[in-house]
Amino acid sequence: MNRNGFFFLLGAVPFLLFTACQNFPTPLSTSRGLTSETPISGQLLAQVDDWRIGTDDFEKAVEAITQEAVKEDKDFKATRELKVALLQDLVTNALLAVEAKRRGFDKDRIIAELVNSYERTLLAAKLKQQLDDDFKKSIYVSETEIRNYYKDNKDKMGLSIPDIDTYEIAVKDKETANALYVRLFQGESFDAIARSNSILGSGGRGGALGYINPRSAQRFQKFWEVAYAQEPGDVSKPFDGEDGKWYIILVKGKREGAGLSAEVHDMIKKGLENRKKYEKLQEVASAAKTKVRKYEVNDNLLK
Repeated sequence: MNRNGFFFLLGAVPFLLFTACQNFPTPLSTSRGLTSETPISGQLLAQVDDWRIGTDDFEKAVEAITQEAVKEDKDFKATRELKVALLQDLVTNALLAVEAKRRGFDKDRIIAELVNSYERTLLAAKLKQQLDDDFKKSIYVSETEIRNYYKDNKDKMGLSIPDIDTYEIAVKDKETANALYVRLFQGESFDAIARSNSILGSGGRGGALGYINPRSAQRFQKFWEVAYAQEPGDVSKPFDGEDGKWYIILVKGKREGAGLSAEVHDMIKKGLENRKKYEKLQEVASAAKTKVRKYEVNDNLLK
């Protein structure tokens, strides 16, 4: 394991271990008395006052850390030596938290505000996760909803743009492009000229790009402006591209866009599912609003 991976792990221990097993000593469990002893899974691995961590909790946390560490070092292994170092870091943090409380840091106004904010964030995240699991069982998006959404929004999504059967010739300078355009105007084959003169890979195919659109092919803006201005069978005048080359385009046909492809279908379905989840989440929040002691939002003060 390289040094970067090792120090990454040591720096990530407090946050990642708490995220993985929720047994990291925090003001919620050690200074506010909200719990007696931290519940654990597995055999007791370490304890400092009310904070405890079990063997199962620790191994789950190490697994979570390992998944992050291999992004830095693909050969990383969580050795016993490293596990001992990680555990010692946790114990040290727990001891420091106890000492901080003894010195009265838990009474500090800023610390108290941070604890309250952290508690709200954790509680809300826990409820959101539970609600998300519940919503997965109850939320259903029908094919009719998907198709109606597509019908109403395909223009905004750029899905109504037609596909064009496009051929191109690209050369280094304007003079060459103009000379080739004259030959095309005189009736020479676009295919033959593209094969013998175009400096792009498409030249070997007679300039053929197939049916394309701005979603499926990467071309500069002017290319699309010229291409979509052509009628089937039209050959464009030479024009300069953003890459310094000169282009001539032939459009042989146009057809309606690919429409509701499998990819677009799944994207819309996921979006509608998320919308329904959000709406249900707002319903829960609205119900909670009637149960709080005080509720006030003055968004008119925002500028």
